[in-house]
Amino acid sequence: MGDWVLPPDESQIFGPMLHAAQDAKSPEARYLRGGFWRNFQVKYTEINDLHKQMLRTSAKVAAMPTGAAKLAAEDHLHRGQSNDCYWHGLFGGVYITHMRLATFEHLIAAEDIADGTYRRANAGATQPALIADLDLDGATEVQLANAGARLQIDPIEGGAITSFDLRAPHHALLAVMRRRPEAYHEKLREHAKTEAAGASASTSSESGGVASIHDIVSVKEPGLAAKLRYDDYERRSALLRLYPAGTRGGSIADGAAKIIGSFASTPWTLTEHDDQSATLTTMQQIAGTTITATRTIQLAGSRMDPTLTVETTLAHASGPAFSAVLDEEWNLMLLGGGGNPAAHWTAAGVRTAHDAPGEAAAGVALSSGNDYLGIAFSTISAPEASAAWAPIETISNSEGGFERVYQGSSLHLVRAVELRPGATVTVRTEHTFRLNRDITAEEGLPS
Repeated sequence: MGDWVLPPDESQIFGPMLHAAQDAKSPEARYLRGGFWRNFQVKYTEINDLHKQMLRTSAKVAAMPTGAAKLAAEDHLHRGQSNDCYWHGLFGGVYITHMRLATFEHLIAAEDIADGTYRRANAGATQPALIADLDLDGATEVQLANAGARLQIDPIEGGAITSFDLRAPHHALLAVMRRRPEAYHEKLREHAKTEAAGASASTSSESGGVASIHDIVSVKEPGLAAKLRYDDYERRSALLRLYPAGTRGGSIADGAAKIIGSFASTPWTLTEHDDQSATLTTMQQIAGTTITATRTIQLAGSRMDPTLTVETTLAHASGPAFSAVLDEEWNLMLLGGGGNPAAHWTAAGVRTAHDAPGEAAAGVALSSGNDYLGIAFSTISAPEASAAWAPIETISNSEGGFERVYQGSSLHLVRAVELRPGATVTVRTEHTFRLNRDITAEEGLPS
């Protein structure tokens, strides 16, 4: 763990040094400790999010009155504290999608039971909004919750929605991994160069002996090195960016389009809130035009049909008229890897796999979901947006070798906008959920 927790460039130095000392049985190997385990929370924002959600849930469960509900919540909490997804290493970790989502599932279940106890004790009262430093990064976040869902907003991180947990199916809809450099990617690149040069991968060392396990490269499919791609931002949701007029959604979804302005990298300010909504503002200068943005994020609906609405207004504050394509990015996890037939996109009645790319013209009915999880939701935009989506896949290494791992899908809602001096443009996106599986009720606990 002391090796894996280091930043990639440091691990490329430390790893070979440690392994050489170990293979040579050098006594100094015992002093080569590498980094500190908690640095996984720094290296991977996703692990920090998971860890802080676990701490908050643990505190809620501890505060529950003694009884059957608390025992059930404690059982889920302890399962959600299983350590594997709080790190990343050769034999597992946060990149393993089904394990990461199972860890979230149990934390969501524990919190759902605790919050259900709160609602019953307060005659069904709406949970108050929580304004606090939820991820312990030194800045304030916003949490909104009702019987159907819990969402978290990070104003300084592009005014983005950083989590959206569906309570009935215990599912973390936005638990998507960012594609980032790993030290072992260099080993994959070197392996690809060797193959391209016509030399076969060998399990023998240059001296003729058997190579160290650290030098052996195994790949589960050809051409993986060419598929290495990295994100320069965290895979949050409701991220706003601007592209040149005429840019197609497909080129945005596959990362080929050039950004001309971004509200996703701009800190926003929380200006007002109530128990079910939050309003944020920011300002950005793009190509000599100053644009102010106001965004309201609202949570509504009941346990089995929650709704999430984001309405954003862009106002021309100064400078020349401005025409562009506005992209709103949502990163969704519906366990669609491997062409899972339960997970889907459905556009104009045509169903496709959730890990396949696709596009839909403006005005086409768009929905998605996972039949096994009991999740289905429709995405409605106004003015009508065209849509494009693409899978997010990491290249990970494990005891079985290098492989692609599906980490979620990126949905892009694309609209042409024109801002003349003094004008405003308002866009609205609504996700309406229909849930048909209530796990808490199945466990015999009140929801």
